[in-house]
Amino acid sequence: MARLYASKSNYIPAGTTVTLHTAPGKIHAIVATNSNASAPASLTLYDSPNASGSPLAVFFVHANTPLVLLYPPPLGIHFNQGLTAVSGSTLRAHLITEA
Repeated sequence: MARLYASKSNYIPAGTTVTLHTAPGKIHAIVATNSNASAPASLTLYDSPNASGSPLAVFFVHANTPLVLLYPPPLGIHFNQGLTAVSGSTLRAHLITEA
């Protein structure tokens, strides 16, 4: 099994914008949950250190179904300029990244 060297675990609280990296890297895992039973919440990832430009990915998470994505090394979602995560008001997420 490959190991993640220089990996980082990143928690994104509900309703926040968090800059996780300011350099190129990869996302190896995403786990997100939504505490609102009546509406989906979004997790938006930007290939940017300041949440601008086109989104890298947008995920919608329902309360009954948490989002779980795993990319074993060497796979992953690549970002080139940095990584910023924006979570919906009821969504909490945890990302494992490598930069």
